[in-house]
Amino acid sequence: LSDKQAVSSGVSTGDVITTTRTLTAPDYLPADGAVYLQSAYTALFQQIGIVKDWGTGTITKVTGPAVPPGISVIVPPAFTPDGGFAVVGTSSGLLFYKITSGVWSAYTAFAIGQVNWLEWSIDGVYLAVSLNAAPFFAIYKRTGDTLAAIASPATLPTGVAGKAAWHPNGNYLAVTHAVTPFVTIYSRTGDVLTKTTNPTTLPTATPSWCSFCPDGSQLVIASGQAFLFYSGDGAFTAQNFSSMPYLPSSTMRLAYTPDSKYLLVLASASPYLMTFQKIGTRYFYLPPAADQPFAATGVTNNLVMIPGTSYFMTYMGKYPYLSLYEFSAGNVKKINLPDSLINDRSTATSAGYISASPDGKNIYLTATNYTSLLEAYSPIGFNDATEFAVPKITPPTGYKAYVKT
Repeated sequence: LSDKQAVSSGVSTGDVITTTRTLTAPDYLPADGAVYLQSAYTALFQQIGIVKDWGTGTITKVTGPAVPPGISVIVPPAFTPDGGFAVVGTSSGLLFYKITSGVWSAYTAFAIGQVNWLEWSIDGVYLAVSLNAAPFFAIYKRTGDTLAAIASPATLPTGVAGKAAWHPNGNYLAVTHAVTPFVTIYSRTGDVLTKTTNPTTLPTATPSWCSFCPDGSQLVIASGQAFLFYSGDGAFTAQNFSSMPYLPSSTMRLAYTPDSKYLLVLASASPYLMTFQKIGTRYFYLPPAADQPFAATGVTNNLVMIPGTSYFMTYMGKYPYLSLYEFSAGNVKKINLPDSLINDRSTATSAGYISASPDGKNIYLTATNYTSLLEAYSPIGFNDATEFAVPKITPPTGYKAYVKT
């Protein structure tokens, strides 16, 4: 155990924490999934955690959750914040899973029609479900290991529902939809959701995205070439931002950084990816450096911030399909991905959504024409900070597995 590891883990330098197996010539670790080093200290694992080494660009396809045959997966896993449960949205309804030590249970299916979006409240109790057909919107509640529908709000959208976003305090929910007023905001008291008064300024077309700032200070809605910002204090007062530059032809996706200091914007035309710094209630465009290749051939459909890391990933229906970036203090650096991963996406003509597990270990992709419908990927590689890498193995009960590189 190195000095740096000891300081961060609370385990004394020099403690023996591993068992080993014999390596055969040539003297390196075969990629056979067998255990090389195992930590017998649960407390050490809890301190160090799983290495999320996306920076190497070494990403491998892994086994995702089981889905029924012959069904189209629309929305990839939406996880409760603690990672203990997940819901997948399909062309016919919901698939609900319990996840224990990384193992997915058999799913419980809910036949409610095509699901367009899923969003858990921050406490992992309430699930907002956007639907493609009437009633267009539903609310589910998780009690322990059980998920069940609760009473819908008295006022529902009257057209196809899109993105839903919970306020970080769990007391407000915004739902976008394809008919005026294009966004409906609900307040929540217990299990009851009540429509609030519409903001004075509303979108003029079907929004493509909405998000609450992680600190709860604002709600942002992307509609065509416009950003609409509202206060997040329950009044949802419209706010103007003269500092915003022109926007490309269509803003498609928005994502705040976890510290609420930056807003990432994806669009359907060059420059495709834009970064804005948030200072108070104003946003300032940060032009990319010349060596940061944001431009892509095709429309960028989605992006996800990878929890617990400084990385995010974009996903589109044309080459290069997947792009990985490191983000730090407003600076974006592209990470090269292996050709095998890019080529694996070459059949994609309609990229779907992308999600990430709360521990930052896996990403999940959907697309309407993928053979496997739902795919999972995970990074495996060297990490300078811990000198450990995560193998694709299931260790024995009571052990946490690492590979010493």
